[in-house]
Amino acid sequence: MDGHVLLLVLAAALLHATWNSIVKGGSNKLFESSMNALGGGLGALLILPFLPAPAPESWSAGSFLLFPPDILHLHLAGL
Repeated sequence: MDGHVLLLVLAAALLHATWNSIVKGGSNKLFESSMNALGGGLGALLILPFLPAPAPESWSAGSFLLFPPDILHLHLAGL
C-alpha cells in the first residue's frame, strides 16, 4: 500500500473516532450530529471549487432516483 493511501485511511479513522466521541459525549445527540454534518458539508464546499466537474455520463436519470428516498428518510427521522 502506498504511503499516501495509508495516511488517508488513518486520517479517515481519526475523523471517525473524533466524530463518534463528540456525538457520544454530548447531551443532545441530534444537535451534535447536525453540527458534525454541517462542518463536514462546509469543509466539502471549501474543496469543491478545486475539483473537476463530473463527467456528463455520470448524470444519468438513475442518479436522480436517489433523491426521493433521501427526502423520505429525513421526513421519517423528524428533521
